[in-house]
Amino acid sequence: MNNEINILDYGAGNILSISRAFEYCGATTNIITNNEDLKNVKNLVIPGVGSFPNAMKLIKSKNFFSTLIDLNKIKTPIMGICLGMQILFDFGEEFGINKGLGFIEGSVVKIPIEFNGSTRKIPNIGWDKLDFSETKLNFIEKKLIPNVYFVHSYMAIPSYKNDIFASINYDGLDVVAAVEKDNLFGCQFHPEKSGNVGLCFLKYFINKTKNL
Repeated sequence: MNNEINILDYGAGNILSISRAFEYCGATTNIITNNEDLKNVKNLVIPGVGSFPNAMKLIKSKNFFSTLIDLNKIKTPIMGICLGMQILFDFGEEFGINKGLGFIEGSVVKIPIEFNGSTRKIPNIGWDKLDFSETKLNFIEKKLIPNVYFVHSYMAIPSYKNDIFASINYDGLDVVAAVEKDNLFGCQFHPEKSGNVGLCFLKYFINKTKNL
């Protein structure tokens, strides 16, 4: 497996660990730091840590916003990781209502604290088992337990259930763990920190870049 994967460096992502994980999967990686290079990519990974509004502010300050819109219009394969997945949605409610990229219809809201009369732990930090949507392919080997690593306080709510690729049950609450829509793919968890199961998701995106 040999394919170049482009990773967007806009100042809000763990670029090195994601790059190494993709390279472990057999891909070569290219770090995109300017808008001219971004215009020419055939695929793109958008990582992200921090807050929704800050991520969008950084993207706009580096003049990436319009180019990202154009890339999605021509169905360029795009993968969002953690906060990078959240900003694919219409808007987020962190520190007020903030517009995202608007690639996937829906919103990003804070995980509810109340849980059956008790308090749910926020943020969700640790390993959770994935449940796959019936309409999506369960591509992980049966011998692997589909546990992946999360660190997040906000969760995506897609407008259409068909966009949900996988979810978790977090203290009785269904939380979207991964999404897929046409050329778009996203993981709320950190695939680069999720062992062999996480690598399956990176390989899935590598294959997706070849099929679109």
